[in-house]
Amino acid sequence: DTLCRGDSLTFTANPAGLLTDYAWHFGTFAFPNTALGAGPHTVKYVTPGNRTIRLITQHPNGNDTAFFQLHVRFDPVANFNVNTANLTA
Repeated sequence: DTLCRGDSLTFTANPAGLLTDYAWHFGTFAFPNTALGAGPHTVKYVTPGNRTIRLITQHPNGNDTAFFQLHVRFDPVANFNVNTANLTA
């Protein structure tokens, strides 16, 4: 998925079965960059680049890890030219 720099994204785990703990790691330059619990957790990304979000869940038999890839883009830049040769006042 893709997000623009400065935008926020909300993460929520779907609790199932015997899951007891949730540990989120949202990546470098994310605010906040970690959180506990199923969520929802709203996270803001302030610098462009690729991010890997990691969710570690714990259950009676151990733990599991899920990964989510995110690309944070630079701000959009308008690119245009104005021809003033034919303008009249």
